[in-house]
Amino acid sequence: MGAQPAEDLNGLVVRVDDRLFHGQILYGWAKGWASEVWLANDVVANNQDERSLYEEQMAGVQGGILSIDEAVERYKECGCKVDKCLLIVGSCIDLKRLIDGGAVPGEIHLANLGTGEGKTQIAESVSLSDNDCEIIRDLQDDGFSICLRKLPQSKTKDVVIP
Repeated sequence: MGAQPAEDLNGLVVRVDDRLFHGQILYGWAKGWASEVWLANDVVANNQDERSLYEEQMAGVQGGILSIDEAVERYKECGCKVDKCLLIVGSCIDLKRLIDGGAVPGEIHLANLGTGEGKTQIAESVSLSDNDCEIIRDLQDDGFSICLRKLPQSKTKDVVIP
C-alpha cells in the first residue's frame, strides 16, 4: 500500500481507536484534515455524563456523537456529502456493525487498540483478538482498504494479520 498523501485522502474515513476522541484527533484530523468528525459509540451516546465529557472535548468541531445505529442511519440518509469525513469507532466489532449496516468507507485506519489477554500485537499501538483478526480479514477479502495511519500526513502501513 505505501504512502498516500493526505491531499489524496477523501470521502469517509473510519478510524478504529479505543481512545475515541483525543488530542491527536483534534489537532491532527479535525483541525488539519476533516470537514466533519463523528464519534460513533453506543456507551458514549447513551450515557449523559460520558457524552458531556466528549462534547466538551469536541467543542468547535463540526460533527458530533452518535450511537452505531445512528451512524448507520445517518450514512444511509446522506452518505458522506463532505469531501473529508472522519468517523471514529472504538472497536473492530463496531466497525463491522457499521459496515454491515451499509456504510462504505473509502479507507479504514486501525489506530489505537490496546493490548490485553488473548490479543496479538500487530503494530506499535494495535493489538487484535482472534475475533478482531477475523473481522479485518473478512473486510479485506471484501475489498475494503484497511491500513495503519496515525495522522493525515503519516504514511500508511499495510495491515498484516497473523
